[in-house]
Amino acid sequence: MSRPVSWARRMSSQAPAFTNLEESEIALLAVAAIPQLDERLTLAKVMTSLAARNIAAVVVVGDVSPQAQKVADKHRLCILALPDTADLRDVERDIIRLIVEREAQLERRGRQIYRQLAQISIENCGLAAIVEALRDLVAKSVVLHNEHLVIQAQALDRHCPFSAEELSAHLATKTLLEQRLGAQPLDSKAPPWTYLDLDAPGWARYVSAIVIEGQLSGYLSIVGLQDSFDDLDRLAAERGALVCAVELAKQRAVTAAENRFKGDFLAALLTASASEEAALSRRAAEMRYALNRQHAVILVNLPQGSPRTWAIVTDELRACLTNTPIQTLCCTYEGKLTILCAADDATPLKNLAHYARTVQERVALLAPESRVVMGVGRPGADLLGLRRSFTQAREALELAQTLFDGNRVCTFGDLGLYHVLNHLRDCDQLLDFYNQTLGALVAYDQEHDAQLLPTLEAFFAHLGNISQTAEALHLHRNSLLYRLERIAEIGDVDLDNADDRFALQLALKVRSFVTTRPT
Repeated sequence: MSRPVSWARRMSSQAPAFTNLEESEIALLAVAAIPQLDERLTLAKVMTSLAARNIAAVVVVGDVSPQAQKVADKHRLCILALPDTADLRDVERDIIRLIVEREAQLERRGRQIYRQLAQISIENCGLAAIVEALRDLVAKSVVLHNEHLVIQAQALDRHCPFSAEELSAHLATKTLLEQRLGAQPLDSKAPPWTYLDLDAPGWARYVSAIVIEGQLSGYLSIVGLQDSFDDLDRLAAERGALVCAVELAKQRAVTAAENRFKGDFLAALLTASASEEAALSRRAAEMRYALNRQHAVILVNLPQGSPRTWAIVTDELRACLTNTPIQTLCCTYEGKLTILCAADDATPLKNLAHYARTVQERVALLAPESRVVMGVGRPGADLLGLRRSFTQAREALELAQTLFDGNRVCTFGDLGLYHVLNHLRDCDQLLDFYNQTLGALVAYDQEHDAQLLPTLEAFFAHLGNISQTAEALHLHRNSLLYRLERIAEIGDVDLDNADDRFALQLALKVRSFVTTRPT
């Protein structure tokens, strides 16, 4: 019946008949001893009680009555009938010995699997080699996903009927994985695992979570025919997940060290004097990033403590740029992901905003909990152009965070008037202009919640079209006209006057700067 057996327990001669009997255990009893517990008890009643505990089987010495057989059939409970000469103490001892010895044998085999795979990691052969070795050990296909179900490595068994693409599609359902594994603790020493049937008839997989620093970082699946799995496959999935976790953590540490090194290099690029440029060029050449080209910079603000989002952004951007002449260098600088992009001419670099938006869409799909803001600078030649593009990207990023919705790609070319206003942010005359133009309306809105400023913004956004503005604000046309009259009266302006309208529009632009001005 393919039921696992975890232990064996013999019926006591005194009530209660079975103490601490748990699911998946085997119960051993003698029919002759049942009346000693209670004269009213029968084997059928005992079987009914045992079936409710979802045990693996019942071992019986003595005659099994037809009623007891009916109970067993009803509850799909296996009865193992032994001859009257059998000693249940010996049977119990032998079953327990078999279980213990088998568990010890599995544990020894598990240690061997771990040592074999760990040796591959120690030799820096990479994830692909680990997955291939695991495939050879279990004679089944093995697939390694990251936490977003993006395949990191896979090795198909020669008997696997699926192509790599077909197998990927069969393993692409994340909801069931999260349901099964989410209820288990994320223990890096004993990662959670589960058994799942595939949507392909007759096929299934053991899948174990990869846990790094208490965080779910991926999944390791062993795929095979449903009737071909045993405890060794489960053990291999668990041990393989442990080694993959170590390998991934090692790769992350290497990446972090490289990022720090590249961050120091970028700091030198941005601050070095003219006399140091020759040394910087040689250092850049060693990093395979030539300075005597056109450059553009992308700055990305990521949520704190989000190495996974960092990896998604870099991986997706590299994928976007695969068939382009653009070369990249990624690092962390001032707490932000910095991507230097270089090409022989500026033309391909002008498409960076498009690539950045594509990456942001992928982040929204793969990590919807993360809000990613990007600033993109204009292309520029040589080291001076790189520095200028970095400054522009930083300003675009800053304004995207403070003025816009905080979850967008903003290029320096998008800033327009905002670039000028940003440099006047600390100018007292800018604040005076804002107060003189909109101060009365702001005060009136604060006191009466009249929504005059939002009305004015919608009016300009729809180019003064009364019908469109009223529809956007869900107002009757007459209600909108009344609000506009109040704006003209309180603000002492004429909305039909071009100069007054320009002053109001400019003051609305200024508002974002003066309201975020440090006190």
